[in-house]
Amino acid sequence: MAVNSIADFSSFLNHQRQTQEILESCLWKLEALMTVALHSSNFYELSKHIRHDYFSVMGELIMEAIQANQTSLNGLLRHSG
Repeated sequence: MAVNSIADFSSFLNHQRQTQEILESCLWKLEALMTVALHSSNFYELSKHIRHDYFSVMGELIMEAIQANQTSLNGLLRHSG
């Protein structure tokens, strides 16, 4: 019984670590994209299509980070009680 609990907990911790790595990766990418946009003096001179795609990528990263965060929180709630 204890071996199963240890294996389950180990699996849970591994999943939490992977989820946190996804979240961290998304946030670093978002920081890089925001830094480029904010430090580019001619960012808004780019075509509307390029800016749309740029912000679309940012939106996808935000959604991925939100999803990873929710997965992590759900896992913690499942294993906390």
